[in-house]
Amino acid sequence: MKENFYMNIRNIALIGLLLTLSNPVLAKDIILKRYIPAKKASIEVKAVSFKGFRISKNCGGKEPMTCMAWKSTSIKIQNRTSASVPLVGHPAARNCQDLQGVSLIFLDDKKNEVDYCVFRDESFINSWDLYHATNKN
Repeated sequence: MKENFYMNIRNIALIGLLLTLSNPVLAKDIILKRYIPAKKASIEVKAVSFKGFRISKNCGGKEPMTCMAWKSTSIKIQNRTSASVPLVGHPAARNCQDLQGVSLIFLDDKKNEVDYCVFRDESFINSWDLYHATNKN
C-alpha cells in the first residue's frame, strides 16, 4: 500500500516536471548574444525550447505560431542549392539558405558559438534543429 502511495507521488512529480519543462511560459529563457555589424555591438536575444526546437521567443512559444522560423520546420526542400554560404561545407547553413534564412553565429551564456538560422521577420531557430526537421527520410 505504501509502495503504491510513493509510486503515485513520484509519478505526479514526474508529470509536473515534464509539464513545466515543456511549457515555454514556465521554461527558462535561452539567453543569446547576436553581433550586429552595422552597430558594431552585440544585442541580447532570447529563445525558448518548444517541441524540441530552440526557437526565438518572439515566435510566441505556443501554437499557433506564425513566425517564419516556425513555418520553416514543415517545409520540404525540393531543390537543394549548391551555392556557397558563409559557413562553407556546413550542411545546416546550406539548409538554412535553402529555406530563405541566413545562418548566423550567436553566443550562448557560456560563450559557446551556436549556429542559428535567422529569417526576414527577425525570428530565428537553431540551425541544426531545423536541419534535422527538414531532412527526415
